[in-house]
Amino acid sequence: MSPKREIPFNYVNIARAVKDYSGGETNIAMFPDSDDIWVGLDNGLLISINEYGHLLSRHQFGGGISALLASKSGKLYLGVDNYGLYELDPASGATKQLAKVEGNYLASGLTEDRSGNIYLGIHGEGVIIVNRMTGKMNWMHDNDGKNRFRWISSLFCDSKERIWVGMYGSLSLVNSSNDRHIPVSERFPQMIKGVHNSITEDAHGNIWDATSNGIFIISSDVDSCRRLTPNEGISDINVSTVIFDGDDNAWINTYGGLDRVSPSLDITHIHGRNDMSGSEYFSAIKSADNKKLLFSGERDITIIEP
Repeated sequence: MSPKREIPFNYVNIARAVKDYSGGETNIAMFPDSDDIWVGLDNGLLISINEYGHLLSRHQFGGGISALLASKSGKLYLGVDNYGLYELDPASGATKQLAKVEGNYLASGLTEDRSGNIYLGIHGEGVIIVNRMTGKMNWMHDNDGKNRFRWISSLFCDSKERIWVGMYGSLSLVNSSNDRHIPVSERFPQMIKGVHNSITEDAHGNIWDATSNGIFIISSDVDSCRRLTPNEGISDINVSTVIFDGDDNAWINTYGGLDRVSPSLDITHIHGRNDMSGSEYFSAIKSADNKKLLFSGERDITIIEP
């Protein structure tokens, strides 16, 4: 049985900033030079708040904000359901639509590479690639150039500039320099059973893939993979988010609660008053000073200090 550790769980109620907010999917982002928390809501509202829940700014969009990215360029990018990709300048508050995609869909995942390309997942349609400097847009295709990746659930650009595409029942790795891709889930068949909710990278270049069928730790060369489930000690098989602290511990949110996984894969169950068990969380980020971890839930943002 995995050991337990009790810590304080602090939370910010979004209704403190948005009085009539009744709950739903939320996504959060922060810039490294600011303590402001940007929150995208499924009613199309984008707000910035401080950690006490005080409203700092408010912007309304036509569809739900299902993906949010604080870019290294200093701009905020939004995946807006049924509308496409938007850019917001936090300094001026100016917004513009970078890419319009017709249809009835959820935006599902945002990432960027060092060449100025923004990748937005369109659930049921594929991944669009938009150059933020030129505005040029393309669809991402598989190796034969004919088929798109369709049922997108998450996107991540790793330190080697490779794009990981999480989908319902599959995971692919795309080399952004030549568009060649590796169907990772065909190498590791246990991945086919899950929804790939969140993808990130540890300090050693290993990829951590949080899914509804456990968490997969994939070597950088994609030659090996290790899976963590309740059999190995995590709280629940359904893992929604994963994020690393300054000591390279992975903090994973499962429906059964929050777990910390050390670099040697020792697992500790985290509990306390107002802890995260029995709730759904949609995104996780580190604070600007790297001392806090933030998790966005249906009605609030939970903040912990590892």
